[in-house]
Amino acid sequence: MKRIIALIGCSMLLAPVYAQTNLKTDSLTVTDVKTGLMWMRYDFSFLKKRFLNNWNECFSWQQAINNERYAGFNDWRVPSISEYRTINHSKADRDQYLLKFFELDTTCVWGKGAYSFWSKNEKGPYNASYISFIDGFATSGDKEKQVAGGDWEGISFGFSVRLVRAIKK
Repeated sequence: MKRIIALIGCSMLLAPVYAQTNLKTDSLTVTDVKTGLMWMRYDFSFLKKRFLNNWNECFSWQQAINNERYAGFNDWRVPSISEYRTINHSKADRDQYLLKFFELDTTCVWGKGAYSFWSKNEKGPYNASYISFIDGFATSGDKEKQVAGGDWEGISFGFSVRLVRAIKK
């Protein structure tokens, strides 16, 4: 009986590691073979050495990346929250994310890199959804710069975007 319990415990410990092997990397992209999504390995902030000015800039940058044919493709797009969730569903996913993807290495009140990543999801004419790769939450806010209140009054959150594309089979 003890042996069966030990084996079950081991398989449970190995499950997150198995799931993480779905991510295949090359120099410019990370491909999730399970979902069929290919991600840019470098986000906006890493490539531009700054954070986005607002949500609309995501789509201008998307067009520029497609014009440049980043990694040989011209069908990159701003992801949805549900697509971001495929690489940011749990703490284990976020740990793996730090190993596979590159972010702007800046020090701010929120730590290193962007505070959150914009999605294509709109919530009315003035708000859009974003996701945190620090804490894993997704929420919506004003499409313009997000500014903190309370103890961090007036500090702008650093926002970025990581473009995605579907793999053609």
